[in-house]
Amino acid sequence: MITVSTTEEGLVFGLTKTHRLDLTNAGQLEKKILKKKIHQVNTVLINLQGIQFIDTAGFSILLKIQGGIEKKGSRFCIINVSDEVKELIHLLKLDQVLNCAKDPYGITAGVVN
Repeated sequence: MITVSTTEEGLVFGLTKTHRLDLTNAGQLEKKILKKKIHQVNTVLINLQGIQFIDTAGFSILLKIQGGIEKKGSRFCIINVSDEVKELIHLLKLDQVLNCAKDPYGITAGVVN
């Protein structure tokens, strides 16, 4: 299930009832984001709390979403990234491409890791 909430920072999308972002749910995340008026917010966050694994389909969607959001002038960031997913990001050399922060407030304060 994909959740959406609004904060002062922007829109926060999350995945619940799963520990994976993969072929089975990555498309749902993309559709949910495309339905929102992301051009009207400064920041779009993807909350990965509880996600332990991301496959190539999941990473592909995250990169596609990031590109589209940044092209519209908004900021994109994945937050609450588990150690397992951080390791995958590093192994795939996506740590220099994907914007990651510890929490939603980290990006507004400029604390991006």
